[in-house]
Amino acid sequence: MNRFYILILLLLFAIPGYTFDLDVPVDILNILEDKKSKPGSEPDIISLSDQLSEVVVSFNSALRNLSKSQMVFAEALDLKEVAEVAKGNGESLASGDLAGKDELEKVVSSSNEVQIKINKKMAEGQLLSDESRVKFLTGVTPYLKGTADMVLTSNNSRSAALSLLNTRDLSILNKIATLVYVATESPNLISLFSTTTYTLTKFMSSNGLDTRELESASESLGE
Repeated sequence: MNRFYILILLLLFAIPGYTFDLDVPVDILNILEDKKSKPGSEPDIISLSDQLSEVVVSFNSALRNLSKSQMVFAEALDLKEVAEVAKGNGESLASGDLAGKDELEKVVSSSNEVQIKINKKMAEGQLLSDESRVKFLTGVTPYLKGTADMVLTSNNSRSAALSLLNTRDLSILNKIATLVYVATESPNLISLFSTTTYTLTKFMSSNGLDTRELESASESLGE
C-alpha cells in the first residue's frame, strides 16, 4: 500500500507547476489511517477511472488534430516526406485512442520531429503560391483545436493526479504510467506549439494570410 502512495507522490513531483508547502510536515501514514476511518472521503473509483480515461482521450484528440494540421502545412510547404510521416501518425491515432505510454511516446516523438521540420521551413520565409496559400489555411483550424486540447489535457492530468491521492484502490495502478507520461509531456508540447504559433503567425503574415485566430490562440498558450 505504501508503494502506491510513493508512486503518487513521485507523479505529483513530476508535474510542472505543482509544488508542496515544505514548511508543513505531512505524516502520510497518519493521513492513511484517517482515511480508513472516513470511507466516504474516498472518491468513486469508477468516476476516477473515467477521469483518467478522459485525460488519455483528450491527449489523443490533441495529437490527432495536430497531426492533421502538420500534414496540411507540410504539403503546402512541399515537404512531401514530412507530410507522409504526419499522415502516418494521424492514421495510428485514428485507429483508436492510444492508451499505452509506449504507443503515445512513439507518436509524440515523431510529431515533435515533424513540427520542428515544418517550423524550420517556415522560418526560411518561403512565399507560397496561391494554391498553396489556400491549402495552408485549411490546416489552421485543426491546429487551433489541437493546441486547445493540449492545454485542456495538461490541466486535466494535473487534476487527475491530485484525485489519485485520495484513493487506495490498487486497480487504478495500471493507468499511472500513462498518466505520468501525459502529465509531464503535455507541458513540453504546449511549449513547442507556443513557439510554433509565433513562427506560424509570422509566416502567415508574410504570405498575406489572416492571423487573427492564431493571435487569439497565443493568449491561451500563455504568450
